[in-house]
Amino acid sequence: MIQFARLFLVIGVLTSTPACIMPAKASYLKLIKRKSTDSQNRLLTFILVFICYLLSVAVPNIKAAIALTGATFNPLTGFLYPVFFSLRLDPAPWWSFKKLFSLFMLAFFSLSSVLGLYLFYKQYIIE
Repeated sequence: MIQFARLFLVIGVLTSTPACIMPAKASYLKLIKRKSTDSQNRLLTFILVFICYLLSVAVPNIKAAIALTGATFNPLTGFLYPVFFSLRLDPAPWWSFKKLFSLFMLAFFSLSSVLGLYLFYKQYIIE
C-alpha cells in the first residue's frame, strides 16, 4: 500500500504541478522583465516540476509536508513577492520612506522564513 501511495503521489505531483507553476513562472518572468522562448519555458517548467517531485518524495509524512510548505512557499508568495514587486515597480528613489520600509520588511520576512525552515529542520529531520 505504501508503494501504491508513493506512485499515486508521484502521478499527482507530475500532473497537477504544471497548472500551479504557470502563474509562478509568469510572475517570475514579469519580475525580472524578461521574455522567454519556448525552450526556456519548457526547461523552467521541467526544473520546477522536478524540484516539487524531489520534495514530495523526500518529505517523510503529510505533517512535515505542510510544515515545509508553511515555512518556505507561504512566506515567499504571501510576503516576499509583493515586496519584490513593490521595490521593482515603484519609481520612487531608493532612500524614500516607502522603499526603505519595503527593504526592512524584506529583511524581516526573510529572517522569519529562515527561522521557520530551521525549526522545520530541527523538528522533522533531526528527530
